[in-house]
Amino acid sequence: MNHQSLLDIPLVVAALRPAHPLIITRACCARGKPLLSHMVRLYQYPLLEPRATVRNDLQKLAETARTSSVPVVLFPKGTRTRNGELGPWPEGGLRAILPVRRWMVHLLVSDGFWTSVRLTDFLSRVSAIDGRIVAKGPFEGPPPGSDPEPFIAEIRGRMDAALAELRSGAFAR
Repeated sequence: MNHQSLLDIPLVVAALRPAHPLIITRACCARGKPLLSHMVRLYQYPLLEPRATVRNDLQKLAETARTSSVPVVLFPKGTRTRNGELGPWPEGGLRAILPVRRWMVHLLVSDGFWTSVRLTDFLSRVSAIDGRIVAKGPFEGPPPGSDPEPFIAEIRGRMDAALAELRSGAFAR
């Protein structure tokens, strides 16, 4: 799922009901973030630095994903842009988890929620949020041990196309 606002986590959890997913979370969210830090500890979300290149961290993430009995959620674009566009993808997490087992990948794309990036934005403008979300897939991930790069490029292209469709009004409200 692309990452636009504070509402992304409740949206993705609702989309995956009844399972409660493991959400790969930025390490900086483990402390000092109301509600989010509590969820990180309570559900034991795997933590990752956005620019993680430390092989050990990525190996731990891969092992967690490989053995997880619940869906794993990854926001490949882990930071938000000010206008809801997709930014550059930190792909380390995808490169770590895709090769460890066969995945069925569900792509969720949202738009319009970027106007409520911060809690204060949400509280002051909740009635004005005009958000939409679309689910694409499932897509069969690459075979275990194979090169994930073509699949990552395909999913990025599908996400770009779905966001453009949402913005063009191609999906009914």
